Amino acid sequence: MIPPATTLGRVPPHSVEAEEQLLSACLLDPDIITRCIDGKIAATSFYVPANRVTYDCLVSLHNLGKPVDLSVIAEELKATRQLDGVGGYGYLTRISDRIPTTVGAAYFIEKVRELALLREMIRVATNAVENCYSFSGGIHDFVTDAERQMNAVTSQLTASNRVRSIGDFKIPEANDHDNLLGDRYLCRGHIGMLVGGSGIGKSTFAYQVSILWALGRPAFGIAPPGSKKLRSVHFQSEDEEGDLAKARECVAFALGLTDAERMIVYENVLIKTEKVLTGDAFLADMAKEATRHKADIVWLNPLQAFMEGDIKDARDVKQFTRTGLNRANRDSLWATMIVHHTPKPATANNVSERSWNEVMYEGAGSADLVNVCRTVMVLKATKTEGEFNLHLAKRGAEAGVTAERESDSGIPFKEVLRQIPMRHAKGRITMPGHTEATNLLFWESRAADKPVEKPKSTKRQRLDVCDGEVLDLVPSSSSEFGDANAIRRAAGAQTGVGTKSATAIFARLTTEGHIQPAANGGIRRTRSGDRCVEQFLAERP
Repeated sequence: MIPPATTLGRVPPHSVEAEEQLLSACLLDPDIITRCIDGKIAATSFYVPANRVTYDCLVSLHNLGKPVDLSVIAEELKATRQLDGVGGYGYLTRISDRIPTTVGAAYFIEKVRELALLREMIRVATNAVENCYSFSGGIHDFVTDAERQMNAVTSQLTASNRVRSIGDFKIPEANDHDNLLGDRYLCRGHIGMLVGGSGIGKSTFAYQVSILWALGRPAFGIAPPGSKKLRSVHFQSEDEEGDLAKARECVAFALGLTDAERMIVYENVLIKTEKVLTGDAFLADMAKEATRHKADIVWLNPLQAFMEGDIKDARDVKQFTRTGLNRANRDSLWATMIVHHTPKPATANNVSERSWNEVMYEGAGSADLVNVCRTVMVLKATKTEGEFNLHLAKRGAEAGVTAERESDSGIPFKEVLRQIPMRHAKGRITMPGHTEATNLLFWESRAADKPVEKPKSTKRQRLDVCDGEVLDLVPSSSSEFGDANAIRRAAGAQTGVGTKSATAIFARLTTEGHIQPAANGGIRRTRSGDRCVEQFLAERP
């Protein structure tokens, strides 16, 4: 039964179809009830009384941990003498058969929420109009009260659509549903990026970590919180079926997966090969498939296979990421991981190693790609073939990767790592149905690189004032050797440091290669000493 029209003679905004299809989705998948609650859907959000009662019953059963089943709901409504009021068993059966899948659940949640908000705004605005006609004085209080009531309505908007006080934000629970990896390293509703050179095994890496996360295991120290099993849906355009099967078998073999673990992986790692759709058409299909399969992480491999426009153009990048990806995931149902490649190598005259805070910009194209991403991981090759470092280039500390270390005083502590040493495994595998072995496609950890110590130069290119004045008294490299003792005494007196200090300066300059001693006790400068003196004299005030 639908409520009658308002006193204004109009039926308030509502959609019987959206309400019933949302209830049907809740019956098909209890997880939809959680999403409804997170989306601020209450029983009062439904316009039709029968739908309101049914939703209230669904939420009560869900909160009590009872099965959300048609027969259980019927018994609950019967016990509270509400079954006949909603339309009996016939109504419940019709609701349950409304839709075959939950693909459109996100749309129905938003539609029901939107129409409920409009009805509430009509109610508040109508009351304000009536109060205006009966106004009896105190205009300031009157307007303030009307404004307060309207603000109460707009506060029902989701956090992403309204301005809130900083005090309104809450610390997430320890088992927060939105946290997917590490300490909020990757969350639902956000975008991450994996960057690496062409042909180094980014796809295998993506499938390998997806398999580990599907089992609730850490991948190179990056773990789902609480060992939750994550479902990954990969949209890829470059690997053919044989490549995908080989990657699966190699990873399963290297990890030693049991048959039971394989079944969990097969359920939680899904792949769609897409070679045609791009831009908005792709985003619409991606959203449909991700919602249908309840993705936790959606992978796009590679980015440029699906993005339209110029990757170097910030406007095109924003159109696909900030507008497209965020709009497709408006209800923050999953996190998106972009697989992207590095630009062409720099020329010999422009080769430089990026510092830790610059590595995130390794990806080709607009810097806005980095800005839109919550996390950026970069696979960089070392000088040793087959060895790499995974740089947790953006928000790396939140990934939760640590290593046991010991302080100088012997106290153990955990060091936060932002660089993970990795390499291609060197094993072999014989694929099912084959007799010849092939190279194993698998990423494995390796020992960290030893820090390279630059050899300390024994020569200084610039001298301090005292050393410069002392060396200036020594004959040049093209002159005859001078008497060392006489020069030291002269240097000590002229510079004011004394003979003893001058002797120490001579010894240091000799060690550094600026003074050449002779067997008979004579000294003169080397060519290096000549250059140092020339520079000293030129720079001396």
